[in-house]
Amino acid sequence: MTETEPRPDPLRAKLGAALFAVGIAMILWGVLHVAEAARGDQPLAPEFAQRRSYNQVKEAVHSTFPGGLMRGLAGLIVTMLGARMFRSYRQPPADPLQSARRLPPR
Repeated sequence: MTETEPRPDPLRAKLGAALFAVGIAMILWGVLHVAEAARGDQPLAPEFAQRRSYNQVKEAVHSTFPGGLMRGLAGLIVTMLGARMFRSYRQPPADPLQSARRLPPR
């Protein structure tokens, strides 16, 4: 690292990792939102007589899908932002040509 290059900020890496985790949680929230609507108020193993019809499940999922999609897409954006912030903290690999130029001549 030369004197003109800015020093990496470890706080930026921590914030990027936190945003990445929050984004993954938001994606999971969107998926579970739609899955919960598909399951409805039913217990996990309902009796055959208590099962919901195909149309009931379809209508519930169709009504909650836009909200789940928006949550998932927002989570994707936050995840990508966090990954970009985290990646910008790491130093790029050294250029092999520059390191070869610094070697003393034989």
